[in-house]
Amino acid sequence: MMVKRGRWTGWRLAALAAGLPMIEAVLIDVFAPSARALAPQASALGPFGVFHDLRWLLVYHRSWSLFIVELTVAIVIRGVLIGLFVREAWPEDQPKPAARASIARGILFTLGAAVVLGPWAIIMFAEAVIPVSWFFFAAIPPFLIIAVLIDHASVSSWLRRPPMRVFGLVLLSFLVLSIGGALMTLSTRPAGVLVAGAVGLFNAYAWRATVGIGGRLRGESAARDGHEAASRQHDDRKTGADRQGIRRQLRRRSHVRLRARFPDATVLVRGLLDDGRPLAVQARGHRLADERPDRKDGSASARAQ
Repeated sequence: MMVKRGRWTGWRLAALAAGLPMIEAVLIDVFAPSARALAPQASALGPFGVFHDLRWLLVYHRSWSLFIVELTVAIVIRGVLIGLFVREAWPEDQPKPAARASIARGILFTLGAAVVLGPWAIIMFAEAVIPVSWFFFAAIPPFLIIAVLIDHASVSSWLRRPPMRVFGLVLLSFLVLSIGGALMTLSTRPAGVLVAGAVGLFNAYAWRATVGIGGRLRGESAARDGHEAASRQHDDRKTGADRQGIRRQLRRRSHVRLRARFPDATVLVRGLLDDGRPLAVQARGHRLADERPDRKDGSASARAQ
């Protein structure tokens, strides 16, 4: 189901993308000031948002059972957020997908991203516990490669190769988030909240750009599929018409042959065999010739009455 795009969608996208990092920045300043650099990632593109949630969960859990519960809740919440971002960032010249479909795709994307990004989040957690630099270099490059490859899956198929522009947007997002995180650690609390909001506005731009590319590709793919289906339907109609024409031609030829055989009779052809021979023929005014396939070998036998 598709619904039309609202007039104030751009404002809703900007408010959502900027508001989430600002709220998280305020909460971090109160409860975990050492993690201020994570706040701008709250509204980042899908892979960055999932990575952000995994890093929080790996640090703040008290047991494995509680971690599983928290992870389930985080997947649902992040999936809903991704679905909302996709809807609000959908291109204006394309019909926007329904909320239920977007949220369902967002949850599935979050689940898959958590599976493939989990090992690198664990390595980053180890880097936080044991400050060894090679942990960082062992985790970040693979994470970026995966992020580039899966970012489009929140909009279109996982198997579709994303355009090169999406690669650039993902890498640019990583750069902006890194700079924003560094500024967060150096700023005062009020300035940090403003920095988080500014990075959130960039996140809105990144969502708008990546979803716009994916949405147009999805629309073009749907249009191409519809054109191919219409072409197949046209070919089927043409094939059916050709078959009917062939049958009429065979019927006409059989009629001509029978007229030559019974020149003074009115010939009625009731049907044709596969090879064009008459299945049942009646010659009125002369005699009745009935040809039917033999039950054993399929050949036509003639009976005269």
